[in-house]
Amino acid sequence: MKTMKKALSIFFLLFSLLAFKNIAYAQPEVDACFNFNIAEDCKRAIGIGQLAIKKYPYNADSFFAWDLLIMVLESLNLLMRT
Repeated sequence: MKTMKKALSIFFLLFSLLAFKNIAYAQPEVDACFNFNIAEDCKRAIGIGQLAIKKYPYNADSFFAWDLLIMVLESLNLLMRT
């Protein structure tokens, strides 16, 4: 009985690891866009932001990072005009 319980627990553990691997994934391009935006490296943030949108078109985080970048660029543009 103990071996059956142990075998089932190992099976469910492996199954859950495989199931959650597809659900939770990292998005390094989105993180890099945020980090370049914070560091005020606009050229690199634009390039990596475009890549993030192409790679993750159905992810709201990639569009949020892109919109944040656009707002920063617009505010810089307004500051340069005055």
